[in-house]
Amino acid sequence: MDNTRQAQRTSQHHLQLYTTEAYDCSYLPPQQARSQVVVPADAVSSPVLKRLLP
Repeated sequence: MDNTRQAQRTSQHHLQLYTTEAYDCSYLPPQQARSQVVVPADAVSSPVLKRLLP
């Protein structure tokens, strides 16, 4: 196993997630949607952010 993969397996990242207020869902009317966001964004390292985003 290379060092990068081993580091990913052994390190843990704790992210603080916040849930937004409900808002109108744009693709399932009349449903409501909520989003989860990571705050503060500057506390998330680039490697972690890359793993979170599709």
